[in-house]
Amino acid sequence: MESDPQLKEYHGSCHCGLLQLRLHIPKLTTVWTCSCHMCARNGYLWVFPVPEKGLVIETGTEKQLHAYEFAMRGTTHLFCPECGSSVMARRREAAPNQSLRINVQMLEGADLTTLEVKSFSGADVGQNHQSPQLPSSQVVTTDEEELKIYHGNCHCGAFKFSAKIPELKSARTCNCSLCLRKGSMWHWPVPEENLVVEKGEGTLRSYEFGSKNTTHLFCPTCGSSILAKKANLPPGRQIAINIRMFNGIDFDSLEDSKFDGASLGSKYIPPPVPEHGGEIEEGMRVYNGNCHCGSVTYTVKSKPLGELKVMSCNCSLCSRNGDLWIYPATTNVQVRGAENLTEYTFLSKQSPHCFCSKCGVSMLVKVQGGEKMPINVRTMNGIDLSTLILQHYDGKAKDPQYTV
Repeated sequence: MESDPQLKEYHGSCHCGLLQLRLHIPKLTTVWTCSCHMCARNGYLWVFPVPEKGLVIETGTEKQLHAYEFAMRGTTHLFCPECGSSVMARRREAAPNQSLRINVQMLEGADLTTLEVKSFSGADVGQNHQSPQLPSSQVVTTDEEELKIYHGNCHCGAFKFSAKIPELKSARTCNCSLCLRKGSMWHWPVPEENLVVEKGEGTLRSYEFGSKNTTHLFCPTCGSSILAKKANLPPGRQIAINIRMFNGIDFDSLEDSKFDGASLGSKYIPPPVPEHGGEIEEGMRVYNGNCHCGSVTYTVKSKPLGELKVMSCNCSLCSRNGDLWIYPATTNVQVRGAENLTEYTFLSKQSPHCFCSKCGVSMLVKVQGGEKMPINVRTMNGIDLSTLILQHYDGKAKDPQYTV
């Protein structure tokens, strides 16, 4: 947007930071209160009107907000589905640039004590609000949700921790380019005081991408992705823990709470991969893949994934990484940037699991002298994981049992 000396720039966000915005509007001197039951209940103070070109959404999208309408449904109120912050409202039948209003309490640096407050009698518009009938014996409890202590660790045991959080009933899965590759299952938020590092303080390796608002932390020895910290959120809401690191969790029993991280920021563009050398036989196709940062890339010649059974193993390592394996011939895999792989062995020292030393993404298994090279399908580009035919392997039941 071109600079206009008559306009002032304001930054704002919902409480959790899912949606962050910037306004280019005249300097605030006036805000509006509305006497309708909705606005009166919530104490909204509206900046109105806001021209469409004056709103720039920097993080998140308006479509991610939840909508609420009432009475004659002429106005749509939009709030964050995570923290409940009421961000904006839109009037359906309004003149151009007269529809959008922003809740001034979402803006940073707006001194409310200096603003003139004008009132709009929204209670006179449309149908009168009828309060719902409540049972006379209704009891409201205010007890805090009971917390439970979970213990966890990276696979090699160099990092151990405990977290005091509500009992796990769901896990958040994110479809961003990094979380898909790592198979992360998040619990968020975890207050700082409820996370106790028991071993390995300061040993984790960090990785950031995109806006660099979030730091992902993984073990540099075994590659386990342990937690993430979002710096632009309020204290108490900055830490997310990958529950794959917790001990004794039945992941299949948890409700899947999906988060559309892929819609945030710029679209992920995989690094260029040289063409696969060699003949492509009939019935075979070539897939390209890479770690997230692009330090390691590969091409693999394989039957179409739709014709294969993809191995999902619940052993202590594969379950932590969320690995999904196919087993192409070693001669059909061409890896570039192998010097950026870290090898990690357990059980068999002849088959090291390899992850990117820079971003921590689990990539492949080097079977020394083997005819097959297991490849983690999560690292392939353009694959819809929901369409894969999975074959489950009970590696957890095999001896020796995992201990740290």
